[in-house]
Formats: sequence, structure tokens, C-alpha cells
Amino acid sequence: WSGLSLAVGVSVAESLQPELPAVGNDQAARIGLKWPNDLWLGGSAGDRKLGGILVETASFVAPQPAAAPAGASTARYVVVGIGINVMPRSAEGMSLPPGSLQDVEPGLDAPTSLLRIVPPLVAMLQSFEGYGFAPMQARFATRDVLQGRAVTLSDGQAGTAHGVAEDGALLVHTAQGMQAITSSEISVRPAAMRPH
Repeated sequence: WSGLSLAVGVSVAESLQPELPAVGNDQAARIGLKWPNDLWLGGSAGDRKLGGILVETASFVAPQPAAAPAGASTARYVVVGIGINVMPRSAEGMSLPPGSLQDVEPGLDAPTSLLRIVPPLVAMLQSFEGYGFAPMQARFATRDVLQGRAVTLSDGQAGTAHGVAEDGALLVHTAQGMQAITSSEISVRPAAMRPH
């Protein structure tokens, strides 16, 4: 399942904004991806969280007849949850101001978004089952909001984000060298941006 939340993020971002606005376009919000499971908006208003992705796995042991051999078959399932801010909301009390679909495209509502998201998401999930995250790596890179930014890891280490590996691990160059970080080990917060 490694990299699944990243692949879902790529699919959703591309469905909602197939073409990224040009960098430096002060008017347009760009849907980016923050490792491991956030949709972010960047642009003239700064970084804002548009949504998040939750991936949960579960195993199911099918009932077996009494004469069945030992070692019942176990099926694994995955549930993917996607939360997206549809309407603008107040940033009061939040460390990161929220973005909304209205920032991406005025008038974009939940039903229209769902129709854009679901068919490509189903196709991506079927592809992921056979090929994993590796084919999505380059597409993630085009929307990676941490690329080249200073990050602070939850264990206190600091470094610079250098993209993601083929398995979806975040590559961070720290004082100890390049480290491949997985979502089960840490959470990542970008270091504060210095004013220009």
C-alpha cells in the first residue's frame, strides 16, 4: 500500500485542476500535494490546506467450510477517504488558513467535483493495484509543495525535502545524509518561510 495516499492525491489534484497555472501568476491558486496526504493551494494568498486523504486497510477472513484446509484465505481491503473544503471558511484559530474549491474555480461545487474526481480515481486505483506508486512518481513531483523546502521532522531533525522515492517515501537531506522517511515514522511540517 506504500504510496497509495500520494497516488490518490495526484489523481484528485489532476481531476480538479488538469493544467497547473504558471508559477508567478499572482491570481491563480495552484493545487499542490504535501507529503504524505494533503492537498494544498499555493499562490498569491500563500499556502492553504484544500483537503486531506485518509487511507485505511483492513483484512477479512472469509468463512471456511469445516472440511477446508488449514490457513483460511485472507482478503485485504482498502478504504480511501477524501475530504475537500468546498466553500471558503474562516481561518480563525487555525495554524494554516484553509483554501476551498472556490479558490480553484469559482462556482465549483461538490457534485461537479465528485463527477470529475471519481472516474479517474477508480482507474488510478486499478492501476495502482498492479503497478504501485512508481508510475505516479513524476506526476507527484510536478505538484510537490515540499520539494526544495526546509522541513522539520517530528523527531526534531531538520533538513531539505528532495522529492519522493518510487515507493512514496519522502527523501529528506539532513545532517546525517539523505533519509527515506515513511508516513508511519514521522509527520512533516514545512519550516517557516523567510520573508523576501
